[in-house]
Amino acid sequence: MPQVPNLDAAASTKASIKQRGVPKSLRMLAAGLVDLLRTSVGRQPLYLPLAGLHGSLAFMQMTPSELERYHANHPKQPQVRGGWHNRRTAQPELSALVKGENA
Repeated sequence: MPQVPNLDAAASTKASIKQRGVPKSLRMLAAGLVDLLRTSVGRQPLYLPLAGLHGSLAFMQMTPSELERYHANHPKQPQVRGGWHNRRTAQPELSALVKGENA
């Protein structure tokens, strides 16, 4: 078993459900399904925030001060080379929940 929980899909999923609760976890699962359906018909993927406040649908939920420090370490960059965006497609979350794969 990995020492870091997010490298173990089952442990990461259990921790996510414990932190978010069942309703939010089901919303994350639904977002993954929507993303899968959108991309399977050639539409743009559905993106979710990587980092957000507790209670949001972000992958990493933080307090306001944690989120402020996080954004200080990941400033918005010019769009010249794509820049950094606080987002990720929802589909990897679906893979982790359904297949037990690590996103």
